[in-house]
Amino acid sequence: MAPNQLKRSLWMMNELISAGPTGITREELSRKWMDSRFNDAKEPELPERTFFRIRKSLQELFEVEIICRISGGVKRYSVEQTDYSVFLGMLCGLVSDNSKRNLSLKDLMLQVLNDVEITEEEKRMLDDISFKIGKEAYECGKWLIKEAEEGRIKGADRGQWSEHRKYHLSIWLEEEYQRLKSWVGIHINRKASDGRGEVRFYIVCESQDEDLHALLMEKLQLLPGEKREGDYWWFAPNDDALHVMSYVSMPDRNAIRARIETLLSSLNR
Repeated sequence: MAPNQLKRSLWMMNELISAGPTGITREELSRKWMDSRFNDAKEPELPERTFFRIRKSLQELFEVEIICRISGGVKRYSVEQTDYSVFLGMLCGLVSDNSKRNLSLKDLMLQVLNDVEITEEEKRMLDDISFKIGKEAYECGKWLIKEAEEGRIKGADRGQWSEHRKYHLSIWLEEEYQRLKSWVGIHINRKASDGRGEVRFYIVCESQDEDLHALLMEKLQLLPGEKREGDYWWFAPNDDALHVMSYVSMPDRNAIRARIETLLSSLNR
């Protein structure tokens, strides 16, 4: 892929994501491309056939859906919004400004995402972008849920995202949940007061039974619970070393898994 074609593909992905859920028409994209500083060859337009070819390639490469919505006979295109797609959009904006090598789009993205053949400055920029938009929090949570469901977290066989809080997930053993109506809650927060990220761990109980609450507090050395998100009671470990784990740009997945296993071991026995 020629450098200008590479920049055009990355530019288009960034524009589609930046358009948000409202989307952008092919004609609007074409006009923006004519005026873009990345259009080194000064191409006069973005032909319809070229647009659909790039759209197909981007969907396959980034594993996102480029949606077409029709309103009043006008077709508007947008990328299905997820934390990961936003990260890719920002990444595309970064590398399209720095890419001068004659590489395929796939090769370039693999190199960037795997920290190969990029400068230390670029690495720091990628770490900063990743941290700020929560890409690592999203990927870490997704990994933990998969680890639990596939039996690689001791004492757990279930995991799911919270319906109420961003980057919050629950890990539990179904058999013990039926007995105690409790599970381990993990909140991966990228906006701590000192600029670092934090992972916070809780025991969450949906039962309103005060005797059960007292049992959990004694058994696991928990602080008094707070009622949040409807009828759920959240109990933080009394030991702050079990409650909070900080990170700079990427949370330590194995350390998080070990902390979950420690809490589950106490909860399940």
